[in-house]
Amino acid sequence: EDQNGDGKNDAIFVYEADGERLREEQHDTDFDGRLETEASYQNGVLVLKTLDRAGKGQPDRVEHYAAGKLERVELDEDGDGRLEHWNFYDPEGRLEKQETDSNGASKPDTFITLFPATGKIARALSDANGDGKVESWRTNDESGATTQLEEDKNQDSKPDRVVHFAAGQPDSF
Repeated sequence: EDQNGDGKNDAIFVYEADGERLREEQHDTDFDGRLETEASYQNGVLVLKTLDRAGKGQPDRVEHYAAGKLERVELDEDGDGRLEHWNFYDPEGRLEKQETDSNGASKPDTFITLFPATGKIARALSDANGDGKVESWRTNDESGATTQLEEDKNQDSKPDRVVHFAAGQPDSF
């Protein structure tokens, strides 16, 4: 389909054998001759959408859907071809969890759980040394204020130091 009248296909639609339900679609959203958005459907319901926002010929945003609702988004923010961020959504479409690869190891090292209603951080876990084990656990209340910080200083996967907070300030160790 030529959506901008320049004589070139800007959108491609593929239907199921019944000719009714969409199976795939591709779009050249900026009309540069490349199809940077692709979507896949099962039984006419969206299940996967990939976007090449940077124009490098590979997706830098991958959206996963369940029952037609956004479930997870994977992002390559720096354009190196590897995913750095994974965002997970609740059934109402609210962001509820984030995972980040901050050291380029192609696996998450920071894990954030959010209060979906407010978007504030409920819990943050961190693998600072990249060994695949969490060394820091931070728990917050619904306002986003830290209530507890746990740290594993000797790398045995158990907290060695626990700090309790009151009114956002360290209260007891």
